[in-house]
Amino acid sequence: MRKKTFILSAFFVLFSLAFWGCTSCPLCGRPYEQENQQISQPKDIKNLSGTVSCLQRIPVLATYELTIKLCYTEDITGNVKVVAEKTISNFNAFPVEFSLEYDNASLKEDSVYYVDAYVCSRGIKLLQADSKIEVLTRGARSVADVVLVRAEN
Repeated sequence: MRKKTFILSAFFVLFSLAFWGCTSCPLCGRPYEQENQQISQPKDIKNLSGTVSCLQRIPVLATYELTIKLCYTEDITGNVKVVAEKTISNFNAFPVEFSLEYDNASLKEDSVYYVDAYVCSRGIKLLQADSKIEVLTRGARSVADVVLVRAEN
């Protein structure tokens, strides 16, 4: 009877280890190695704040959505990469204050970061930023004041 209990217990332990894995091997004591284990860097979360305004007096409708993006352009390919993005859909008037969280540890000092913003209504871009506001690196500030103009369609 003891032999059956021992065999069943051993089978259960081996099955559990094979099914769930372990942190260290019970047979040799070495650490269990997992495939595709990625070492993550500690995050340094910071905020980029600012306002979005429009010089023209326009009524703000309930269907308007304001999207603000923190972006940078890759030097080699010229592709635009978005670092942080926020969409605000319940605003009543301009100026609109915003705050974007970003990981400061992931920023590249040699890249130029900028804020882009636009207003859409039912998938149609109505307003867009009149220029790219440089922020964060190369002595730029961590506050952005974006001005919107009518979008060119």
